[in-house]
Amino acid sequence: MVRRLLGMKPKNPEERRFYALPGMTRANRRKQKLILRWSLVVAIVLGGLVGLLIYALNR
Repeated sequence: MVRRLLGMKPKNPEERRFYALPGMTRANRRKQKLILRWSLVVAIVLGGLVGLLIYALNR
């Protein structure tokens, strides 16, 4: 409380983080980041395969 009044940040902001809803924890953020990365990889691979298929069909 005193640190906040003096304008200093808490030592570890994760300790004082307030979660309004269940599933908003650090583990959930890590899981969502992993899902996002894999979905981007899959989208790039599938896009490349579809592009190759269209290219091969139009040759």
